[in-house]
Amino acid sequence: MEAETRRTLDRSKTEDVEIEIGDEEAAEMLLKISTIFNKYDTNGDGVLSKDELKEVICGLNPPAGAPVPTLEQLDAIMDVFMKEIDTNCNGKIEMKEFVKWMYNKPARPKSAGSAAFPSRIA
Repeated sequence: MEAETRRTLDRSKTEDVEIEIGDEEAAEMLLKISTIFNKYDTNGDGVLSKDELKEVICGLNPPAGAPVPTLEQLDAIMDVFMKEIDTNCNGKIEMKEFVKWMYNKPARPKSAGSAAFPSRIA
């Protein structure tokens, strides 16, 4: 099947995010990702702050039997995620950064240590 490009609006820059996808399931995943971003962008500024990102992570369902991280572990996880996701280093997660991270990365960064946290997309 030929890969097609889906676009989702980046409200912070009014530019499109392009991700190569090859099937309907991937298109649905992209829609879920952008819906999650918009749900947790609580102030509507088109970017996710560290606190808003924490709400995203806490709002996802952990795998059955997974330990819940302590507040210290959660803060460490957020630091790791911010460094990983915020590719332009402006201290905020833009839609295109979030989409690329959620779509292309494994569910747990290697540098997060032993703390367990939810998988990205249910």
